[in-house]
Amino acid sequence: MKKIKIDHINLLHLKGTKEEMAYQHGKLLQEEIKNSAINVLAKKNQMVISEAAGLLSNKILNKLVILIYENLLVPILSFALPKEEKKVLSALAKGANLGSNILLRAYYQADGLMFLSRVSMMKYLFWRFPKRDIPGCSSAVVSKELTSEKKLLVMRNQDYPIVGTWEKNTLVAYCEPSEKGLLPHIFVSSAGLHTSGLTAMNDHGITVAAHAHFGEDISFLGTLIFYIGQEVITKAKNIEEAVHIIKKNKPHANWTLVISSAKENKAIAAEITPKKVMIREMKNGKLAHTNFFHHKELNKKEALISGSRHDDDHSRIIRMHEVLNQNAGNITNETLMGLSGDHWDPISKQLRIMGNTVSVMTTVKSVIFSPEDFTLYVSKKNTSPVGIGDFIKINKEIFLKDLKPNCIQSPNKYSPEFLRELSIYRDAFIAQQMNGDTKKALKIIKNICGKDQKDAHVNIQGSYLSIKVHDYDYALELLDYTFGKSLSQNMSECRDLFYGMLKETLGDRESARSIYQNLKNAQAEKIQSIARNLTNNKLNRRQLNSIMIDMQFPEPVDY
Repeated sequence: MKKIKIDHINLLHLKGTKEEMAYQHGKLLQEEIKNSAINVLAKKNQMVISEAAGLLSNKILNKLVILIYENLLVPILSFALPKEEKKVLSALAKGANLGSNILLRAYYQADGLMFLSRVSMMKYLFWRFPKRDIPGCSSAVVSKELTSEKKLLVMRNQDYPIVGTWEKNTLVAYCEPSEKGLLPHIFVSSAGLHTSGLTAMNDHGITVAAHAHFGEDISFLGTLIFYIGQEVITKAKNIEEAVHIIKKNKPHANWTLVISSAKENKAIAAEITPKKVMIREMKNGKLAHTNFFHHKELNKKEALISGSRHDDDHSRIIRMHEVLNQNAGNITNETLMGLSGDHWDPISKQLRIMGNTVSVMTTVKSVIFSPEDFTLYVSKKNTSPVGIGDFIKINKEIFLKDLKPNCIQSPNKYSPEFLRELSIYRDAFIAQQMNGDTKKALKIIKNICGKDQKDAHVNIQGSYLSIKVHDYDYALELLDYTFGKSLSQNMSECRDLFYGMLKETLGDRESARSIYQNLKNAQAEKIQSIARNLTNNKLNRRQLNSIMIDMQFPEPVDY
């Protein structure tokens, strides 16, 4: 076993059985794991539960649900995990000197959130459970015909709402399993997250990238998507074998695995629920995926969390195809590096701080795979969004010969002012999303809000934060600055609705009612419904104050 440290990036060379490699990981990164994403992941869903409204605002019931989540739901879900994988987690915990329960809660955070959100979104149990902190990702695969060196290439952004700890402890592990039938592979994650099922490549030219979906079908009898992805990357030598593995294993919830094969010059998106597996193949040499099912039957059972989430998912797909089409035949690693850090909104045709962009505040990992060469390029930046920074080139020679990786400068050339505003918004994001400190988040975002802010999404987000602290005059002022700015139809109507509610809150019911009447045929059913209700019934201020903010998107996830 071997550890190489380059800035915040941990390069590990692991050998042996799966248990031995997990132990080596824990032992080598014991200090890094103490301050890594593991502890945040283990507590994330409990934090979301603690912020719930409705029935769960009762402190006693809230604590009870947290206990049920930790001591019933997670153990039930983990019951279906194969014994050999439980031994791997135990070995990791032993090496890292960490409690096994902490690891279990961390590894089941994504699936646990999907179960909790399923309960909420389908209105089976808790009213107004916070549907926030939703993972996202972007992947793009291009065939060799579209690249300058005639080699299949893959771009992968992992967008995960564990900002601050994840990207500061980036992990790239080259694994040489000793068990018969397991393939050498490289995976990219964060210290303590020992899995090749999220973002990985094996020495037969197969890559895997996992994407979360929030849908109707869930199963206690399934297994972790990490495990399914890991089975693919450690055993599959071609697409057919990968599909066979996927169909043999049922997940707990709804996911897509984007899989590419350099030798076959192919890629698929395996859209998976506990009940179905639908395969979408590469078309015209390209395959792009974000966080919505493309297959109509599966898409119907997905939860539309908000109109802006819909805009965001589709905008990322549109933008990826735009860049790939513009560079068809000449796509390079650098082209995909630039795409991973892209902040262009294709709907409103402008550069944005947040919302409708490939690069987002939660982009904690950006990777470019050149699987034919068993080579990858990983983002070097240690603060999200990482794709806007430089990359380092890594292959197995780095691990075998202790070579210093080459650094490739970012092709994205944003102005110092734009980068400053990105950094400030990120600070506000951390204050609100990670620490639950709305007052601090508002104080921070005020530094980039105002009449001169070109990105209307920033002023809209500042308005929401102002509402939460009951500063309605400032909230209305910020929305005033967004008129005449580029917005999608959904966001324009969402802005108008909140403008009307703020007008009414400040005493102008007549103007508010006129706004509501104009929104009766809005694009989103939610906005239509609220506008019709408020046309006939006065606003209860608690309706306005109870909005649930997720600063990944320029629309509250609930209101």
